[in-house]
Amino acid sequence: MTRHYAPENSAPKRNSETDADSEANSQVIAVLLTVAIVIVLAMIVLLWAMTLEMPDVSIPSKTPAIFEIRQLKSAAPNYEGHITLYHGGKTDYLNSDLYAEIYCNDVLLPCRIETFRGTDFIPTHHYHVKTISGSGCRNDYWRKGEKVAIDITDGLIKPGDLVRVDVFSKTDNTRISTDKNYVPQ
Repeated sequence: MTRHYAPENSAPKRNSETDADSEANSQVIAVLLTVAIVIVLAMIVLLWAMTLEMPDVSIPSKTPAIFEIRQLKSAAPNYEGHITLYHGGKTDYLNSDLYAEIYCNDVLLPCRIETFRGTDFIPTHHYHVKTISGSGCRNDYWRKGEKVAIDITDGLIKPGDLVRVDVFSKTDNTRISTDKNYVPQ
């Protein structure tokens, strides 16, 4: 009987390739676990931050209220509206260069004012605006501290409505003033 001896190299032993594969798998698993933990922590922080009460910060309007609504009226039975605008800015404005749009509860009313120069206003088409009056529309310029009263017809504004008046420059059609207020009940 012949004996065969296995060569010394044939004995099972740990291979350096197996060790490298095992180490590589451990690194991948560690990276994946780290990423998963970071994502879970980020979600927890996000959910916690969403429960915090944020301070009430009002963002100022980009358009200033140069022509402020100082008075609003509308009374039964016909609900003839009355809006008084006060020039609280620092610059004098050429009345013939100004026009206005009036909104009620964020809906544009069909009563655009084509000019604030009183003598030019009379012959214009001013549907639903009966008259404009006051020191601000008597001359060529509407100066600081002067007022303009606008009489709105046809019951377009009623007590409790939110009224907004936007004043524009005809030169470049930019809105130079906006103000809003509620009609008293």
